[in-house]
Amino acid sequence: MYGKAGKGIDVAKSTDAVEKAYRAQVETGASTAVNVPTTDRRPTVSDAEVDRMMKEFAEPAMSGLVTVRTDAAHTVSFSPGKSLWKFIAVKPQNGKLVEYYDQAALKELYGDTFDGVLITRATGQKTPVTVQDVIGALRPALKSTGNRVGVIDTNPADARPADEGAPGGHRVPPRRMTSVIPHSGSPTLPRTRPRRPRWLP
Repeated sequence: MYGKAGKGIDVAKSTDAVEKAYRAQVETGASTAVNVPTTDRRPTVSDAEVDRMMKEFAEPAMSGLVTVRTDAAHTVSFSPGKSLWKFIAVKPQNGKLVEYYDQAALKELYGDTFDGVLITRATGQKTPVTVQDVIGALRPALKSTGNRVGVIDTNPADARPADEGAPGGHRVPPRRMTSVIPHSGSPTLPRTRPRRPRWLP
């Protein structure tokens, strides 16, 4: 689980040894084994970082079945024993461990599950579900031990921002709409009726 100190090739010093051996081989035609200098190597990722990644990602990710869906007709599940290990992993990056998803392996696993499903993008264009969409829905489900279902929102454009100045999560006051309703025998009078309020996220 944890990295261990060990020996590694000293690249800078080994370059000279390899160059000398190559020249000797060209001059004599005989090849000999090259002894290259080594140096001590220490793990680039700390034990504490390994513990953090285990607790925040690895353990919950492999805790049970996880499902990704757009609707009841388009759903796929992955299990720790048969499929999750095929596409999720962690890799070191600047002394930290980060999640890694093998997109090709994941795409092969869910296959044609989402064929025919279109997502309305921010531009208004409707495009098919991509592996990035699947990963986006999968990530929070993998990190949870309670809600193991990730839903791909096929119409995210509906989640429009609140009006300027309105606190997030508050209802935007309903606008009033005026309609003209004819009244027999009397002048046309304007009448108002409130528009049904819509809650914004």
